[in-house]
Parts: sequence; structure tokens; C-alpha cells
Amino acid sequence: MSENNVQEFRLGEVLEIGTVRALHAELKAALQVKMPLVLDGSRVARIDTAVLQLLAALLSGPGSMHRSVSLRSPSTALTKAAALLGLAESFKNGNT
Repeated sequence: MSENNVQEFRLGEVLEIGTVRALHAELKAALQVKMPLVLDGSRVARIDTAVLQLLAALLSGPGSMHRSVSLRSPSTALTKAAALLGLAESFKNGNT
């Protein structure tokens, strides 16, 4: 979705290792669009380490292909899982 020159990417409810490859491909395609990318984390009910690592790398690194990437409305499940794995700071820095 695109709104006000921003591309929104809604994360799913269940993000586990079985979905990480498809999610990676979707995010890679989203990064090809020359707009800031906003990840909507409000629907995440369950997330595992592999997906958290993917999202943390995207939010904190230059691997975002020089695009602005941020996280909006992280769910409680996403926030708690990130904190449990010591990744809370990565998600806080990318949070809008």
C-alpha cells in the first residue's frame, strides 16, 4: 500500500521460520520501490527468532538499500519477543 509517498507493509499474525523465506522475498521486493518503507507490526501475534533477526537487520542496517525503513505500531507480542532476545533496541530505533 502507498499513502503520502510512503509504502506500508503489513506484517502477518504468525511469523515463524517457515515463513521467513517468503517474507524476505516480499520485503526485498518492497525495497525496490523508491519510497520510505513502513512496517506495520500491529497484527503480529506470534513471531520467532529467525523473523526477528530479519526485521532487526532491516531496521538497523544499511542493507535497506538506502531506503528509510521504520516500524509502526509494534504489537505486544513483537515487543516482548524482541526484548526477550535482546533486540529491543533495534526495534525501538526503527519505531514510528
